[in-house]
Amino acid sequence: MAHLEDDLVLRYVNGLASDMEQYRIEDHLSRCDACFDRIRTLLYLRENFDSLWDSWTVSEMNFLFREKRLLQTLKAVTDSGLPQAAEKARKWLNELKEGTLVTLGILVDRSERLASAAASVLPSGYQFALQASGGVGAAEDLRRLEAHQQRGSDLLSSDETEAAREELRQAAKISPRRAQAVISEVYAEGTKKMEVIADSQRGVISVKFWAFGEEPLPELVLLLRGEGEPPLISEFEGVEGESYFLAEFHDVPSDRFEAIVRVTPVQEM
Repeated sequence: MAHLEDDLVLRYVNGLASDMEQYRIEDHLSRCDACFDRIRTLLYLRENFDSLWDSWTVSEMNFLFREKRLLQTLKAVTDSGLPQAAEKARKWLNELKEGTLVTLGILVDRSERLASAAASVLPSGYQFALQASGGVGAAEDLRRLEAHQQRGSDLLSSDETEAAREELRQAAKISPRRAQAVISEVYAEGTKKMEVIADSQRGVISVKFWAFGEEPLPELVLLLRGEGEPPLISEFEGVEGESYFLAEFHDVPSDRFEAIVRVTPVQEM
């Protein structure tokens, strides 16, 4: 049985269907559970839209928006013609619900030599921290510098990019060198899992990951930008003499990125 056309359904829900169309629709609904449920849902949304919209939080909207962008990006990578990356993106896409995502916001401004990082989405039990700054003379200057950097990170987390950039400009007045690079860390139950270094002077973003025990290693890091912008992709590789794995991006443009790493939980036996 063919289902009702979208435009016909919308006219019916909004009371714009002609008498003939209304007769056709209601006759169809008496025989088609799928279309009946579809129209019932649309009618409920129409009648309760304001209360439903008001009940959504900013974090819920941000999560849905980022999830949509991630799915679009993974699909684009699978169709990119880059065999190795495409296969890993396809695996990530297929197993998306089995893992958790660590998503960090990163700001790199190479013209002003400013960098910042912030937590965007963290799984339960994960914590984000900026690494303590150093190398500034007076203790009071150090406190002011760290305050500007922390406020910049908090603003970046709320997608207030220009306000975050202004906090970094204030930090640069205290110590230009400290404002051009940022080191951020992600902990899982008190153990460091990731370290992200964003260097605006060299245009490099480095992501370090520590895998413990039988934990599988993430295969890709995606850097997402605005709608329609191509993602930047890097793979984790072992580093001789080190316990972490490293993924790096070189010559990154000045932009506001979402760095996304998929962390697969260890399966209990």
